[in-house]
Amino acid sequence: MTILLGAMTGTSADGLDLCLSGFTESKPNSFQYEIINSISIPYERSLSLKLRNAHLLSAVDLLSLDMEFAHWCAEKISHFTQDHVEIKGVAFHGSTVFHQPHKKISFQLGRPETLAALLELPIIANFRSPDLELGGRGAPLVPFGDAFLFGSYSACLNLGGFANYSESIQGVRIASDISFCNYVMDKYARLEGLEYDTNGELASQGCLIPDLFSALNERMATYNQQALALSREWVESSILSLFPEEESKNILYTCCEHIGYQVAKRVVNPSNLLITGGGAYNSHLLSRIEQYTGHRIKPASPQLIEMKEALLFAFLGWLRLQDRVNCFASVTGAKRDHSTGIIYYH
Repeated sequence: MTILLGAMTGTSADGLDLCLSGFTESKPNSFQYEIINSISIPYERSLSLKLRNAHLLSAVDLLSLDMEFAHWCAEKISHFTQDHVEIKGVAFHGSTVFHQPHKKISFQLGRPETLAALLELPIIANFRSPDLELGGRGAPLVPFGDAFLFGSYSACLNLGGFANYSESIQGVRIASDISFCNYVMDKYARLEGLEYDTNGELASQGCLIPDLFSALNERMATYNQQALALSREWVESSILSLFPEEESKNILYTCCEHIGYQVAKRVVNPSNLLITGGGAYNSHLLSRIEQYTGHRIKPASPQLIEMKEALLFAFLGWLRLQDRVNCFASVTGAKRDHSTGIIYYH
């Protein structure tokens, strides 16, 4: 068994997920995994605010934050792994500031070269950039792991900052972003003094805003025709302007309706969904997905809900260390299947 650490921070900028994972290959392309240990480390409020607003910084201040965040991550990773000397590397997905595939730009905070020096371990990072160079969108990346580690499910649905899914259709893995998710909904929860809408309690008290529901679905239909990956930039330029001045609970209710509708529209076979990401704890959102898909939903275990993406990045990093394919062209639109990620040695 080969052990890697997956370190993942998502668009919501709420914390760092660390997943110590072991991988074995019993026969060619037949993989097994074991989660040895895991932890979610929440950001201090000041750090979370810095990460959320990083795109507004000057070049110098952005570089300063890049270094600050790398040292913060190195400290947390070092403490978490201090009793595990057999780790072969860290697969690191930093906090995304810019993702503009049409310009071949994708930038995540958390300098991997600094991490490599501080941790004295190989760091596999910048997973998106090589795919962009091959004409891909740089996202989504985890469907490769979905196919090989969670192929028993009809589809995998992640409800993180954005909602995205992957499934196999006639032996070909397809995947796509579906809509915004927690990245937008958390904004409206914070207006009510909450970091997020626990169990969807605020949303469940709201009612539908019909014009907003229609506008969001129309905007997604236009965007889907372009077959692009969703991003913070897209939300801020194309989505937030659609939201009226309404009570937060009505906004949240309408968002859940929109996401449920889009899931049912995009996922071909929702009969046995693996649902992970923070939105898997939003019982109101899950009820809307059930309503629109017509299928009962059984959430994954809390550990898998919180750690699946970190686990899968560790898997991608393990394959990258072997220079093996870890990215599907059918998913990102790249010229070919390839091995993505850049390895930084100490």
